Amino acid sequence: MNPAQNFLITIQGATTERDVLERFTEKLEHLNFSIRDLHYLNFQSSLSLLMRLELAQSADIESLTVVLENVAKQYQLELLVFPLPQMPIATPIHRYILTLLSRQLPPQLLTKLFRHLREKQLLVTEVSPLDADELHVFEIKVHADKPIERQQLMKELLELKSEYQLDLALQDDDLFRRNKRLIFMDADMTFIQQEMIDEMSKLAGKEA
Repeated sequence: MNPAQNFLITIQGATTERDVLERFTEKLEHLNFSIRDLHYLNFQSSLSLLMRLELAQSADIESLTVVLENVAKQYQLELLVFPLPQMPIATPIHRYILTLLSRQLPPQLLTKLFRHLREKQLLVTEVSPLDADELHVFEIKVHADKPIERQQLMKELLELKSEYQLDLALQDDDLFRRNKRLIFMDADMTFIQQEMIDEMSKLAGKEA
């Protein structure tokens, strides 16, 4: 039995309409496929939607394309459909989240970081921003064939941290991590925006 075919769908453009996302999913309700990944961004009337669809053998990609094109034209959005190679999708053995925290985000910083991860045979699979008032905070998903030695990796990235005044934290990407919690970094880190130690002391009734 042949494996199901995967397609990468990208939709982007400028629109002020708020129902674009539901209109696309509504039109797909009666087609024989599964949504495997979905990434959506709507920022200052600029929209970007990326989906990975898995179509069953009985599905018709031409019908799918026509349906998507009709919705895209209605909102004057650009649509691209890419067939993905038919091969087994390997499940990564070791998955991590590298959290990056920085006041500035020059291209040189990301270039050096991504290059170092690649040279260490670490595969970056996703980069997602986190909400922060005056900082750049990103979660970088990393896959590895063998366990990462955290202390060694942080030591190797020390020069990068000093040069660009950033902080990094590495965690296992598992169910425990997905239950959001605090990450404590060095007490003298550059980006402390309030006296955390004093505030924690007040809460504990141990204020000096």
